[in-house]
Amino acid sequence: MEKTKDKRLGAIDTLRGITIVSMIIYHFCWDMVFIFDMKWKWFHGMEALIWERLICISFIFISGFCLVYSKNPIKRGVLLFLLGGLITTITYLVMPKNLIVFGILTLIGSCLIFVGLCKKWLMKIPPIVGIVSFLLLFLLTVNVEQKSIVFLGRKLINLPGFLYQNYFSSYLGFPHSDFFSRDYFPIIPWIFIFLLGFFVSIQIKKEMGNGKKFSLLKKEIPLFSILGKNSLIIYMIHQPLLYGLCLLLTII
Repeated sequence: MEKTKDKRLGAIDTLRGITIVSMIIYHFCWDMVFIFDMKWKWFHGMEALIWERLICISFIFISGFCLVYSKNPIKRGVLLFLLGGLITTITYLVMPKNLIVFGILTLIGSCLIFVGLCKKWLMKIPPIVGIVSFLLLFLLTVNVEQKSIVFLGRKLINLPGFLYQNYFSSYLGFPHSDFFSRDYFPIIPWIFIFLLGFFVSIQIKKEMGNGKKFSLLKKEIPLFSILGKNSLIIYMIHQPLLYGLCLLLTII
């Protein structure tokens, strides 16, 4: 949910706004099913999982994309990391059965800090090499939570159990046996989507410098663009508002 003020990226704010609307609808359904016990069987199926992953992949990719234009990624990363900790604390106190540990804000905050610190060295990597490498790394590590490396549906290796020890290993992507979180986005594999967005942005910026226009990036849908520019505020307030709406609907 990293912001950018670059006027060429109106389409990015629009995409982020569309994603935030999709997220709100998804969380409305989630609240109705898991908090208010609605029997929506479809929400337990593959369709809902794909929907949720597309939302989160979009946020992570866009955040990496926008880091190229950000002046203070580390500062914003610390803010998001702290807000992620706040969400963990609130869910622990208010609804421990739906505890969120190492959720999407913690992930994006961590990525902004790490990539922000390493930005000048990462910028030396040819963008095409970065795009291919980090896409491949994501595909290889997407199953590490299940203690294996899988590529295109084929298991390559099993990972050793000693990697899955504690909360720090869970933060990295190797959850211990008792770990639980309703919204779990560890560093591995998701930092690779962040870096994919980062290098796609570098490549586009490079081609723009060579005269390519990318006119699509200049287009925006004003309403969604406004939502996209205020995505963090919306993210932080939408769940209490949704809870109230769901409560009202169940009473009616």
